[in-house]
Amino acid sequence: MRNCSCKVVQSQIMQFSQDQDASEFEVDVEFQNENENQTYRDFLHSKFTQLKMLYKTNRKYFFIGFVIVMLVIIDIINVSLKINPTKSNSLDATNQVDLINKDSRNKAEYEMAFTKKELKFEFFTTETSMITKHQSASTDFDRYTQKTEFNNSLLLFEGKSLWLLNLDNEHRYHWHESNNYVSAFYFNFKGEPIWFEDQSNTTHSLADEYNGLSLPPNLKVKAIVDDFATGDSYALDEEGENLLIFDQNFHYSAVIVSDLKNATDLKIDPFTRLIFILADGEILRCTMDGKSLRTLKFLKKDINSFALDYTSKQIYLLDESVIEYSDYEGKVRTIFHKFETFDQVSSLIYQYDRLFWVQKDVRLSSKSLRYITYCQVNEKCLNTSKIPVLSKQSKIIAFPNKSVLTFDKNPCQQIPSVCDHICILGANNTYACTCDQFHQLEDDMKTCRLVKDYLIYFIKNSFRGKFFHNSLSSFNSSSNELIPFLPVHFDYEVNGYLNTVFGKGSEDFEIFVSDSNIMYSINIRNAEQRIVFNVQENQEIISFIYDPEVNCLYLLLRDIYKNYYVTTWNENTKMMSPEVYYEQIYSHVISSMAILSYNKYLLLNHLGAHRILQFQSLTNAQDQTFEIDRDHYSNIILLQKNPFDLDSRKLNWLSFEDNNVSWRWGSKFDNCFTVESTITLPSVLSNVDKGFVYEENLYAADSHTIWRVQKNSSINADILFKITEDIRGITFILS
Repeated sequence: MRNCSCKVVQSQIMQFSQDQDASEFEVDVEFQNENENQTYRDFLHSKFTQLKMLYKTNRKYFFIGFVIVMLVIIDIINVSLKINPTKSNSLDATNQVDLINKDSRNKAEYEMAFTKKELKFEFFTTETSMITKHQSASTDFDRYTQKTEFNNSLLLFEGKSLWLLNLDNEHRYHWHESNNYVSAFYFNFKGEPIWFEDQSNTTHSLADEYNGLSLPPNLKVKAIVDDFATGDSYALDEEGENLLIFDQNFHYSAVIVSDLKNATDLKIDPFTRLIFILADGEILRCTMDGKSLRTLKFLKKDINSFALDYTSKQIYLLDESVIEYSDYEGKVRTIFHKFETFDQVSSLIYQYDRLFWVQKDVRLSSKSLRYITYCQVNEKCLNTSKIPVLSKQSKIIAFPNKSVLTFDKNPCQQIPSVCDHICILGANNTYACTCDQFHQLEDDMKTCRLVKDYLIYFIKNSFRGKFFHNSLSSFNSSSNELIPFLPVHFDYEVNGYLNTVFGKGSEDFEIFVSDSNIMYSINIRNAEQRIVFNVQENQEIISFIYDPEVNCLYLLLRDIYKNYYVTTWNENTKMMSPEVYYEQIYSHVISSMAILSYNKYLLLNHLGAHRILQFQSLTNAQDQTFEIDRDHYSNIILLQKNPFDLDSRKLNWLSFEDNNVSWRWGSKFDNCFTVESTITLPSVLSNVDKGFVYEENLYAADSHTIWRVQKNSSINADILFKITEDIRGITFILS
C-alpha cells in the first residue's frame, strides 16, 4: 500500500508540474479563450484546491515536488536566455589576424606572418554583473575568441575593477576584478589585455602566456604601450624619468631615454615610427630608438592628456579649458572643443573617429557622478553625449583599431632574429639593435656583450649610473655616448650623507654604501641590498675606500671626542681589524682618502694642514706625514686613480684657493714628494667637491654637474651631463 501511495503522489506531483508549466507559458491563451469549459479563475481555484489537498494528505512529499517544479522553471529560464541574448552581450565578429607569435627566442617553432599582419583579439570574461541606472542583472560570458572591432564599446577601469561599457544602451559589464589596485593597463600586440597591480613588476593577464611575466626588479611601471609592428613594449617608470624598451617576452630591457621630468603617458604611431611622451605638461617626440628627442614647443604647456589619430596624423590635446588638435610637428594648432569654466576634464582617448574624456561639473557636490563624454570627430564635436560613471578613479582605455593596424613584413620579424637582444624598427623599414641593461653592442652592431665598467652617482636616495658606449677617451660631449641603466633606490633610511658615500665591492655590480653608522652592500644589477656591519655607538664613519686586491675596506672613524681611527674590514673573514689610533696634531678635519698602491699605502688628507697622512700596510700604528702643497690653499681633495697602479706611487689631488682650482699630480719617493705637473682648471669647476681619475682623465662633480677634463689635451672641461637634483656622490666601477 505504501508503494502504491507513493506512486499516486508522484503521479500527482508530475501532473501538477505539467499543469504549472502550462500556467507559466500559456496564460495569454487562457485569457483569450472565453469559450472554454473552465474559466481562468476557476482553473486557478481548482489548482489551488488540489495543491492544498495534496499538502494536507502528503506533506512529507510536498517539498520534493516543490523542488522538482523549481528546477524545471530554472531550466526553462536558462534555455530562454541562450536563445535570446541581450543586444549588448553580443559582439559582432570581423576579421581575425595574426601578428608575430610572442614566443621565446629559444623555441624552435615560430609562427610567421608572410604578407600582412593583422590584430588578433582574444577576450576572456568570467561571471559578471550588468549594471544600469535602475536595475542590475547577471549574465555569464564564456571564454572564447572575440573577433570584433569594438566600435560601440569602451573599456574603463576603476580601482580594482575592469568594465566593458556598451555605448548603445549605456550598460556596463563587469569584465574582471583584480586583487589589488590596477596601476597600468594596455593591450599588447596580439590584442591581449595586460595590466599591473599596485605598481608591481609582474604582469597580469587572462591569457596564461602573458600572465606572471617579470620585469626588472627595480622597475615599477607608470605607463606602457606595445609597438604593433614588432611586438616590443615601451614603458615609463614610476618616477617618470626613464623610457624603456622591452622585447616581446620581457627577457631584455634597455633605457633609451633618461632624465625625463615627470613623464606620465606615452603613445606610439607604428606607421610613422614615432614616440610621443607627455612630460611635465608638454609633448615630447622621439624616434623608436629614443633618439632625436625634442619638445613640440608650439603646443600648450599645461596638457594633462593626449591622443593620436594614425590616419590623419593628428595629435589631440586636452587641458583644463579646451581640446586642440595639431599635426605631428606641433606647428598647426586648432581649437576643437571648448569647456565651461566649471568643467573638470581628464583621460582623453581617440577611438573609431570619436573622442572620449572623463568630465565632472565642479559646481556639483563631491558625491555627484562623473561622466564619460564623447563626440564625433567628423562632426567637429558639435554634439556630445554623456554616460555617468560611478568611481572617482575612472580611467578610459582605447581598444586598438585593428582595421588600420595592418603592416608589411619587416626585418625585425626575421627568424632567427637579426639582433642579439632587441630589434628596433625604424622608418622606411630600417632597423637598429640595442642591448639589455649592463650590455653594449659589439662592432658588428648586432651582438651584445656584458659590461662591468660604470660611472655611478647618487641622487634622491637612489643610485644612478651610465656606462660609455665606446672608450672614455673617445667620448664626445655632443654625442649620445652615455648609456644609462635603471636607478636602484636605497631601501634603508640613511642617517647622513658623505661627499663620497660609496665605492666598488668585491663582486661584479656590487657597491659599498655608508651612512654615519652603517655599511651597506647594493647590487646595482639585481637591486639586492643588505647591511654589512655597524660601527660602535660612540663612533661615526667619516670616509672609506675599498681595496680590491685584498678585499678589504679601509675606514676612517671618529668618536664623540673627535679622535680619529683607521681600521679595516676584511670581506673574506667578515672581521674588523684592531683600530689604528691617530693622535691629532692639528685641530682640523680629515676629509678624504686614497689608496696610493694596492695594500701598501693608505693616504688621508688632513684638511687645512695641507698634509698627507700615510699608513703603510695598516699593520702598525706608525704613520708619517708629508706636505704635498707648500702653497697655502684653502682645501685639498685627494683623487683616487682608477684602475689602481699596483706599483706606482703617483698621486692626484685638487687644490683650491678662492675661485681658483688646480689639478695636480706627482710621485712620492721615500719621504719626498715631487709635483710633476699642474693644470689650472676653468672657473666653472671651482665648486667641485668630489671626483676621481680614470685613464689619465679627471672626472669631477659639483652639486648638479659632472665634468670631464683630459690631462693631455686642453684645459677645457666637457660636461658629461647635468642633473637637477643634488649629486651626493660619484665614483667609477671597474670590472
